Formats: sequence, C-alpha cells, structure tokens
Amino acid sequence: MSLEKDFEAFKNAAETRKKIFDEAVNYYKSRSFQWNEYPKNSNSNAISKIESAVYAFFVKNPSGRAERILAAVGDKKMSQKDNHLPKLNTNCQELFKRKGCLYIGSVTSETLEERIKQHWREKNNDVSNKTYALKLCDWIGEAEISKDDITVYFCDMTGQREEIVRAVEDCLAAVHCPLLGKRGDSPKG
Repeated sequence: MSLEKDFEAFKNAAETRKKIFDEAVNYYKSRSFQWNEYPKNSNSNAISKIESAVYAFFVKNPSGRAERILAAVGDKKMSQKDNHLPKLNTNCQELFKRKGCLYIGSVTSETLEERIKQHWREKNNDVSNKTYALKLCDWIGEAEISKDDITVYFCDMTGQREEIVRAVEDCLAAVHCPLLGKRGDSPKG
C-alpha cells in the first residue's frame, strides 16, 4: 500500500470520526442530554427498559479516597489475574479529589439495569470474571467505602446510534477524568 493511499484512508477515517464527534457534541448541547440519578433500589419499569445510555459513578466526599481506591482495586487485580477489573487511572487522582468521578461507561447491547448490576456485583454469579466491570463489591470494603458513598447518574440515549453514545462517553471521560476505566474503542476495563 502506498503512502498516498494510506493518507486517503486516514483522512476518510478522521472525517468520519469528526462527524460522529460533531453529532455527539450537538446531542450533548441539546436539551435531550440530562443526567438522572439512578435509584439505589430500582424496580422501575422505565429504567429496566433503557438499552442505550451513558452513566457515571461518583464518590461522595472524594478527598483522601483516591489512594485507597487505587490500592484496593490494584490489590484485587494482582491477586485475581483472571478477574477483569477496570484500568487504574493514577493520573486522575487530583481531579478525582475534587470531582469524585470513579467511572464512566455506556450501554448499547443490554439494559442499563443489567449493566449497573454487573458493576455492583453483589453476588459472585452476577457477572463473569471475564466481563470488564467495576465489580464494586469485590473491593469497596478494602477501600473503606460504603454503597451509600456512591451515586450513579445516567442519561437515557434511546434512539441514538452506538457510535454517538460511545463518543459522548469518551468526551464525558475527557471532562471528568474518572479514576477507573479505559477510554476509546478498546475493550472496557
């Protein structure tokens, strides 16, 4: 393949990505984008039907908790190598101390309710070790955090294309710099 052909392919890919991000920005600016607090004890039919959303986990009173969270998740990652826990974003510690953003994710292939349950992992069989998720119950005790210290917000993006949902997720992550989780098109984690 010649450099000229590579350049054209690169240029086309960049233009496609720009269009997707432009649509994501327009969606975010619209009145359609709205954070809602995810209920702690959800039995809502409306939430159980959402299949396209972005969501964010925030920790209350985050100052002084970043190191404990990173240590607890890091220890679990080392001791349970087959358990897919999220990436540690040590470069986000200072922003975490101010904003408290623990994790930002999206869902497009299952319900929001199912995905949030995977992140809580209240029972070992709630989610496979092969699934990338926070698996909070695996480590929050060691981090000295309770369930009441965590608030989940979501934006229902029903009707939006998967590419737009993921672009909104990536842009929100760039703004909030979550302490845990990968960004981009790679597998979660």
